[in-house]
Amino acid sequence: MSKMVHNMRQWLLSLVFALFALPALAAGEDVKAFADKLAGNALVIVKNEKLSEAEKQSQLEALFKINVDIPWVAKFVMGKHWKAATEQQRSDYLSNYEKFILKNYTSKLTSYSGQEYKILDAKKDADGDYLLTMEVVSSNGDPNVLMDYRIRKVGTGFKIFDIIVEGVSMITTQRSEFGSVITNQGIEYLIEALKKKTAS
Repeated sequence: MSKMVHNMRQWLLSLVFALFALPALAAGEDVKAFADKLAGNALVIVKNEKLSEAEKQSQLEALFKINVDIPWVAKFVMGKHWKAATEQQRSDYLSNYEKFILKNYTSKLTSYSGQEYKILDAKKDADGDYLLTMEVVSSNGDPNVLMDYRIRKVGTGFKIFDIIVEGVSMITTQRSEFGSVITNQGIEYLIEALKKKTAS
């Protein structure tokens, strides 16, 4: 009888673990599908020889605007200084940060030189977000680049909130840089700096 009870308990435990694992697996596959679609759409744009670089830039910005949680990222990288900013400063900063991040990160993609990508893995972390690992495969002999995307569920879809290239986090790096600028020069100086970087 005790052996039968033990086997029953083991079976029930296995069933419970399986039931908890299935949603995580499904969600991981959903995250991979999200990233694959985003990367695929970006490649369609950069490979389109009928588009000028300015047109590619514009379409890439529109694509990334709806797939990156820009308002959250903007507040995070401003850190503790967000609370100290006036309503007008917050509005000006958010507007200029969006333009800055979209131009800064999509401008690097407009000059396509044969790169492809492989989605390697997607894991759920302790916060309930996802870490998706992608390898950018070079076609000209340059080393391949490993990139991690931190992604979270937003409504019925997903949004990217950090990009980690070779172990370096975009939002952590920017938070340090922006914090230093604000501490030494002030919030208005940072806003003007973002304007200049976007215009250049």
